[in-house]
Amino acid sequence: MKKFAKMSLVAAVAVAGLTNVSASSLEDAVKNTEISGKVYVEFLSGADNTASGSTTGTTDMDFDVTFSTKVNDNVTSVVTLEADSANTEGADISDQAVGLDTIKFVYAKNNLTATAGRFSSVAPTDDGDKLEGLSATYKAGVASLFASYGVTNATTIGDVANLAIMAPVGPVNLEAWYTVYAPDTTTAKAAGTVGSDFGKTSTLVASTTLEGFNLAARYSATDFNTVGQADGSTLRLDASTTVSNVTLAATYVSTDKDGGASAHTDAAAANSFEQSQLTMDSLSTDVDLSIWAVSATVPYNEVTYQVAYANIDADTANDDATELRLRATHMMSSNFKVMATYSMYQEENAGVEVTDNDSTRIEFKYSF
Repeated sequence: MKKFAKMSLVAAVAVAGLTNVSASSLEDAVKNTEISGKVYVEFLSGADNTASGSTTGTTDMDFDVTFSTKVNDNVTSVVTLEADSANTEGADISDQAVGLDTIKFVYAKNNLTATAGRFSSVAPTDDGDKLEGLSATYKAGVASLFASYGVTNATTIGDVANLAIMAPVGPVNLEAWYTVYAPDTTTAKAAGTVGSDFGKTSTLVASTTLEGFNLAARYSATDFNTVGQADGSTLRLDASTTVSNVTLAATYVSTDKDGGASAHTDAAAANSFEQSQLTMDSLSTDVDLSIWAVSATVPYNEVTYQVAYANIDADTANDDATELRLRATHMMSSNFKVMATYSMYQEENAGVEVTDNDSTRIEFKYSF
């Protein structure tokens, strides 16, 4: 019995020692780590009001967490894990696996910041899309120089490169971007299509604040690689101001008679436009489009209310659509909000109604 007690004491000391070693190692591993992320839950209902329409529902559950670790004085490791589940009404559901969304090393010293790995693009043609490759920003006086190269990308099969220069000139902030896609036109995607042609896009941006108005203009033009495909261009103008407690905003977007710049394929891109249901791709064509959008936003206690209206028209196709959106956002705390959105979208083609859809959405988002 005494022998067992002695062995138990030795084992206990050994286990305690191992625990201390593990705890110390874990402490060393995480002491320079910052954690951030979100938990997101959305319920969406769409009512098709056309003759043969019906009501459908969708759920969207999203979770992501980012670990940002200071490796040394100049290098930071950033890893984002994400799980996203989107299902239509009545669909079978299953537990979602956690995937690797971002993994990169960021080097920062003096005027240079460089990134290697998988990261989100900041170019106006594909901002938010993932690239796997390298990027660098260098501050040269008042100007910032930017370059990125992706050996793979989320937009199309093939490589993509971005170059930019950004600098203030007096009260105006100027940006010049150049994006080049080199699509693989022989390798088929999973869906059976080869790499899409997004061509070579130049973007010029100017923004300023004048007499209480925030003003911005951007012009983008794409030289497509495909023989016989006409170049495309997109012009976007934005203005906003606050009167009393109300923020007023307006946007105008137009495309060339031959079509828009390649960013029209991504409604969330800075060179494009999206409201809730109405986007640059809403109509049967992207040729000779014009979009007008206005909104008014007013906070009241912890709730912010917004009314937004948008109209899109394609004269050459006799195709047009409108969207009226009502939204209320309640900040229950600094890290938790509830947002409700009601949207009414209608489209007519050659005088015939082709879409009449009412969308209801409620979102819950916790950020940490």
